[in-house]
Amino acid sequence: MEVIIPMGGIGKRMRPHTFSKPKPLIHVAGKPMLGHILDRIQAVKPSKVHLIISDFEDTVKTFLKDYAFKFNIKKQQQLLGDGFAIYQVKEDVKEDCLIIFSDTIFDADLSVIKEARRKKENIIWIKEVADSRRFGVVTVKNGYVTGMVEKPEKPVSNLAIVGMYYLYDSSLLFSSLQEAMKNNMQSKGEYRLIDALALLLKKGEKITTQSLKAWMDCGTIETLLETNKVLLKKHSKKIKTENSVIIDPVFIEDGAVIKNSVIGPFVSIAADTKVENSLINNSIIDEASEIVNAQIKDSVIGRDATVEGAFKTLNVGDASEIINKS
Repeated sequence: MEVIIPMGGIGKRMRPHTFSKPKPLIHVAGKPMLGHILDRIQAVKPSKVHLIISDFEDTVKTFLKDYAFKFNIKKQQQLLGDGFAIYQVKEDVKEDCLIIFSDTIFDADLSVIKEARRKKENIIWIKEVADSRRFGVVTVKNGYVTGMVEKPEKPVSNLAIVGMYYLYDSSLLFSSLQEAMKNNMQSKGEYRLIDALALLLKKGEKITTQSLKAWMDCGTIETLLETNKVLLKKHSKKIKTENSVIIDPVFIEDGAVIKNSVIGPFVSIAADTKVENSLINNSIIDEASEIVNAQIKDSVIGRDATVEGAFKTLNVGDASEIINKS
């Protein structure tokens, strides 16, 4: 089986961090989002992992050096939707495939793929939600998908599509994507995967659903911090600090230096960061940053950033300086 991860969006809702790196490389709970996804797919032992990117190719390649998968990196020249992005690897994918959107960190039983492959059935992973208007949703009867609607104005189902799909025959997927683009099936100027799957459904392909144990969205600063909380409750890490108080759960990477500070709860601090005389709560601090004499809450601080002075909530991009001398 092969894995396809489209990650070419520009990440408007995560700016300024996405000005200097792709959204999937933003840190959460001790590693970039993409790292959490790659950790989770090790269970299915993919023969190849395809990444569709739009920029920052060297940055992505540097990060991938720590993983033993066989990678295929494809750069898309136009941002025309997730369906168009996936179609870029049409000539590269030869086996059944698992598609995972790059801002979806999941906890799921992937062993169900084996049975779906045997029965020649496709899978869409879903989660019940209170308000389905923000999501693509499916309607289901007797365990099989009967329809799909993208962000319905009037609720037709509370079963949200979470951005994970299994296709037992990748050639059918790509022919369906090709048909959707040939017929100019667009939503707000974009070719969507959901339209191609709807075509497969009309042709009689069976699509089942599987529920997730957990679905953690990283699409906005607010949801990124919520995901950080969830992950830290399951996996935390502390290091030796100097004259500081650490309130669990936190994830402080090796190489960080903490002096005369109170850290936590729900704080992720990356390697080579220096924190001194500061209070940090419910925040994510990326690599090689410096936080001095600061009070930070509900914040995301980028790589190589400097924050000095008393603040409350910040969204600071890479290599930025925020200094309050008052």
